[in-house]
Amino acid sequence: MEKLKSSLAWLVEAAPTEVDLADPDLQDQMQQLADRVIAGGLVANDAFEKNAADFPLGAQVVCKLAQSKALMAKLPDDFHVSVVFAVYKEGRRLKTRLEDPLGEDFLRQKAAQLDWLFSTHAGLPTGDPKASHRW
Repeated sequence: MEKLKSSLAWLVEAAPTEVDLADPDLQDQMQQLADRVIAGGLVANDAFEKNAADFPLGAQVVCKLAQSKALMAKLPDDFHVSVVFAVYKEGRRLKTRLEDPLGEDFLRQKAAQLDWLFSTHAGLPTGDPKASHRW
């Protein structure tokens, strides 16, 4: 258990202290950290989730991202997921922050998140049509 905590100490230092899910740069940073967690084989450790619960919020989000992507790798090959985004009265969230103070650039953010989760499965580059999991 202590060995795992020391293995994840870098994550607590590297993860953002505040989480703004509408910030694309922050999303990229957390996804890169999640990829490092997966590459280090830390997600496979049984105590991983228990230890992550004690981390600051940014590190917890990174751990959840890593767990989600690791679960994708265990799913059967070759499937497609259709996604429907309900955007009724969400005009402000669809805009960027430059266009509206409450803008989240929602659709582009979700598409980028799904690309990371699905298309980069098994190390394939984002948007690779050969990926076995598609959305």
